[in-house]
Amino acid sequence: MRANKYEEVWTRIMFEKIEVLSNKTAITRTEMKQGVITLVKGLNAYFNKEISAQNDAEYINKVWNNFHLCEITMNLIGSLTPKELMEIFPIEKIYDGKKYQTKDWFSAHEAVQQLAQETPISESKEVFDFLWDYHNWDLHIFTVNVIASMNNINKMEKGRGLLEQFLEEQGVRTINKMDMIDVNWEEERDGE
Repeated sequence: MRANKYEEVWTRIMFEKIEVLSNKTAITRTEMKQGVITLVKGLNAYFNKEISAQNDAEYINKVWNNFHLCEITMNLIGSLTPKELMEIFPIEKIYDGKKYQTKDWFSAHEAVQQLAQETPISESKEVFDFLWDYHNWDLHIFTVNVIASMNNINKMEKGRGLLEQFLEEQGVRTINKMDMIDVNWEEERDGE
C-alpha cells in the first residue's frame, strides 16, 4: 500500500510541476534543477505501473506521451552543467567497481571530469551516453525507463522489442518466434 501512495504522490507532483513550468516564458536555473528532480523521480514512479488503455489509439497516445516526457527530461538534464547534476543527483558512494567490473564513484567521477564543468552536458556529450556512465540509482532507473519507452515505440512500429530486433539482426532466433536458442549440453560437457 505504501509503495502505491509513493508512486501516486510523485506522479501527481510531477504533473503539477510540468503544468507550472509550461506556463512560464522563462525558467531559472533553480526551477530547472527542481524540474529535473521532480521529472526523474516522478517518471520513475509513473513508469512503475503498466500502461493501461481502453483501445489501441489510447495506448499509442500514452506510449508517445511517455516518450515525450522522457525527451523533455533528457533535454532538461542536458541543459544542466555536470556540477549542477552532481548537486541534485550525487554520485553513489560505492568504490569497488573495479573489483566487480561495474560502475562506481571513480568511473562516474572520471566521466564527469571529461566534460567541461561550466557548460551544459549536452554541449559536451550525448545526454544518454553520459547517464549511462553516471552512477546514481535514480538516474539508473530513469535511464532504464527511457529504454523501456523506446522499446514500447519499437514494438508498436516494428512488432518486436529492441532486444528481439537486435537478436534477429545478429541471426539469433528468439523464443517469441517459437524457436529457442539450443545448447547441446552433452557437447558442452564433452568439450571440458
